[in-house]
Amino acid sequence: MPYVAFHPVFDAATLTLAQADITNCRQRLPFLINLTAKQRTAHLNLGKTELAFITKAIMHYRQNPLLAVPYLPLAQFENDWATYERLEQLHLLVKVLENDLAHTIIAVKQSCLESALGFYKSAKKASQHNVPGIDSIVADLQEMMPAFKKGKGQPENSLPKRQAYVPPAIQTTPNNETAAP
Repeated sequence: MPYVAFHPVFDAATLTLAQADITNCRQRLPFLINLTAKQRTAHLNLGKTELAFITKAIMHYRQNPLLAVPYLPLAQFENDWATYERLEQLHLLVKVLENDLAHTIIAVKQSCLESALGFYKSAKKASQHNVPGIDSIVADLQEMMPAFKKGKGQPENSLPKRQAYVPPAIQTTPNNETAAP
């Protein structure tokens, strides 16, 4: 959906409900942890083969009960793997939600910016017609416009006038004669 003239309705009550849903989701997952930056990187990393390694290890563990170790029950290993898979499914949904939220925020902010710019343009027109008290509003808003320096009203990064490119082989002399390179 294009977001031109995008004006969603998202009231405080809906925000409260969404926040409660997120809080409820977190409460359903009381085992969630928060790793430090060091903990996030200080673990074994097998790259693309990690998931295949775990899957094959579980398969071999099931097929070879003689290799079972007392400190790692198969049921616990299988539970951890199933939990991982379910968390990955939930994480994908959360990523989609986060992405949609981020994009919607951009669209709504752009809509607000366009409205604010429309108001600014209207205020500038009113200023040109000497509407009382409008000059201070225009000055206040104009300071935030990127093309103007504070207080000067001059373009901040005014570019030099463009000159036509003349290749070195076709330069002209003062008498409009073509000079050789």
